[in-house]
Amino acid sequence: MSHMIWTEEWAFMHNARCSGHNFKHRVSQQLKVHHPVYEQEHNKKYTRDQWIHQTIDYWKKTTIDHDNWITLVRNPYSRLVSWYYRRWKSSGTSFEQYIRTVTQTRTDHIMWMHIPDKIGKNPCRIFHFEDMEKLEDYVGCKFADTRINTTNHGDIDTYYTEETREQVYNAYRDEFDMFGYSKYLKESSRAPS
Repeated sequence: MSHMIWTEEWAFMHNARCSGHNFKHRVSQQLKVHHPVYEQEHNKKYTRDQWIHQTIDYWKKTTIDHDNWITLVRNPYSRLVSWYYRRWKSSGTSFEQYIRTVTQTRTDHIMWMHIPDKIGKNPCRIFHFEDMEKLEDYVGCKFADTRINTTNHGDIDTYYTEETREQVYNAYRDEFDMFGYSKYLKESSRAPS
């Protein structure tokens, strides 16, 4: 099952580590939603993990050409801590090395693609991870009370040095700007106003 779902009113594009799994799971229980099905024998280009995190352009071309796209975004500082705990910490990689790795190269690989690149030139209504109640109101059902596919970690400001904070800000500046997030860690846990 994909993390991309749609109704007659909207289509949702999933971004990794932004609570999309919670959203998809709970909304699917409360509303009539549609979702594409991954068929490995027909999909030689993408693994399942890559496929579920595809761009709006991909979904429009292969699945549904919807006019009303929505997505959840998350402050890059917080999202990268979550990614670290989900995929890197168990390998013994330090947080500093992880940040150097993910910020040194901008990639078009779907798992590391920057969110503005996934949206492309498509109109898309943006909702913030830090204020999921607005998305609940928009779609008409609750989901923020679940914790599916989450990571447990401390406050994000305890992970960053001035150097790693600056590396993340410089590498993800387009996300900070496009989604209204502050470059300052102390302000980063609040939803943009």
